Amino acid sequence: MKNSQTYIYFDPTNFGEAPNSTFALIAHNTGDTTKTLDFNTIFNPQNQSTCEKPGVIGNFGINSTLLQVDSTKLTLVGPNSLMGLLVAIYEFPYNCNETDAYLAAGNIISKCVIGYANSIGNVPGVLSGYITRGAPNGAIKEMGPVGIVHKAICNFIQNDAVAPEGSNITGSLYFETDASRVVTYVYGQIYGFNGSAHGLHIHTYGDISSTNSLGVHWKLPAKQEHSLPPQMVRDYGDLGNVQQYQNDIAYYKYCTNYFPSNDTVNYIGRSVGLKEYQDLGDKAAKSFGLTMASCVIGYLDPDTPRPFEVPSSITLPPDVTSCYPEPTPEPSQPQSSESSDSDGISTASHISSTNPIFIVLSFTTIILSFLFL
Repeated sequence: MKNSQTYIYFDPTNFGEAPNSTFALIAHNTGDTTKTLDFNTIFNPQNQSTCEKPGVIGNFGINSTLLQVDSTKLTLVGPNSLMGLLVAIYEFPYNCNETDAYLAAGNIISKCVIGYANSIGNVPGVLSGYITRGAPNGAIKEMGPVGIVHKAICNFIQNDAVAPEGSNITGSLYFETDASRVVTYVYGQIYGFNGSAHGLHIHTYGDISSTNSLGVHWKLPAKQEHSLPPQMVRDYGDLGNVQQYQNDIAYYKYCTNYFPSNDTVNYIGRSVGLKEYQDLGDKAAKSFGLTMASCVIGYLDPDTPRPFEVPSSITLPPDVTSCYPEPTPEPSQPQSSESSDSDGISTASHISSTNPIFIVLSFTTIILSFLFL
């Protein structure tokens, strides 16, 4: 760790007409972009006073694009990591000395979930001098103690450049890992696209700023390859297809003990891509096409109720009859690999706790980057 600083870079290029020259940046204790936010949802794991809440990241000016925060307050590792949490930009500065400071910050201009950055070609120039060992990473949201259920959610955003004209794809994937951290259940409720089969994949990065920035399917490099469940050497991120519908709503239901779900490797902060076509499991042809909707997997408090129910008529995929017959791959960390992205883009994946950490927030029109040294 260098300088014990978290660097936050804001790119205002596409910010448009701002209501004010300075605005607040606040992290909240959820990764659910549909949740109503208020003063009580500000990220505050140690129950600190108003002025000391680590979720009150600070105030940005249109012309001040780099903010440094002491990493004892704001970190991307450990149980209090910001990974997978929601960050919102407010229309006015946050002045903690004011009465009702949160209300005084005004309305939310934009919000997003913090995800792993795909640093290949995406490192802002102002941060490039800090990154000297390839693709930085190491950020993690620890799952918490064994003995409680771990939950996450991913709310889809349509990619207009790929999605069929006139479509409006919305909906969510909900993840629930059991208290033993062995089995993960995945439920989906998705609206706005046709009734055929569409591939569904977890990708390495949580950068959804473009179709290509999601990176390769989440995998153990050199030991896994693209396939369909329940193939023994498939990528972690190969979830098969969304292909069951009821009343024009697409539903997905799956369970697996194949995911690594621990404090070193898990799905929080990665992205999910919903593809144009059916995934046939072919390793070279990439039959599933491009990503027509994506989302970043965000953290949910263990007490959060399941946001929707999948109808009982929706069954597990025909090739998955139980969570338990699936093999559990060895939980070793990948060191480095160069591979072809499942959507045709060459990317690199490096995981090392000694590397600097680089993550990205993809707002509607702007990009915010965090670097933890």
